Amino acid sequence: MIDDLSKTLSTVLTTAGAHQLTTALISFDRPTAQFNPQQTAINLFLFDIRENVELRSNEPIVTRSDTQATIRRPPMRVDCSYLVTAWAVGGTEVALQEQLLLSQVLQVLARHPTIPPSYLQGSLKRASATLANRVVNSSNVDPSGEPSPVPLSVAVPAASRQPTEFWTSLGIPVRACLVVTATIALDLNDPIPNTFPLVISHAIELGTIAGDTVSKKTF
Repeated sequence: MIDDLSKTLSTVLTTAGAHQLTTALISFDRPTAQFNPQQTAINLFLFDIRENVELRSNEPIVTRSDTQATIRRPPMRVDCSYLVTAWAVGGTEVALQEQLLLSQVLQVLARHPTIPPSYLQGSLKRASATLANRVVNSSNVDPSGEPSPVPLSVAVPAASRQPTEFWTSLGIPVRACLVVTATIALDLNDPIPNTFPLVISHAIELGTIAGDTVSKKTF
């Protein structure tokens, strides 16, 4: 699913972006000192994966049919954070070219607080559509049956993530960068869910006893 998230972000940038983005190479490699693209590139390096505990839910998902109910665990919400850098090749004023590319990335991704379903790729699209068809108590699932959008945050400050420390750990000079975080829903259920019969009728019986006589009344 995470690889499909990377493909989804690539689709957003190359489909909804300006000309410079649509013609740029989209890379997911670690930007070490040996990283040397042969054409202008946007690098999205996945550097952090963690559960979004603020979206954690312990409430089960219940889907009812005519005679039975299906109980599932709620999905795990996972934040995937990418370090986005621009790498211009050729021409003059390379630094300004890279700044232009980053500004276009920022503009495109900030335009979408959630990734539109039409951009979702592979298992991410299938899983989102499955979650969307269930009866859930979650603000991130669209009950209409359409794939659930994936929330995006761009260039949001986070004390636990310091890009400068990342560059230092790689032993290369600091570069201008953006941090992009997408939150996906990870299905934790077994392929065969737990099902239980529904109570579709009930009766209440009251009675009195007088000696050897028992009288009953059913409601």
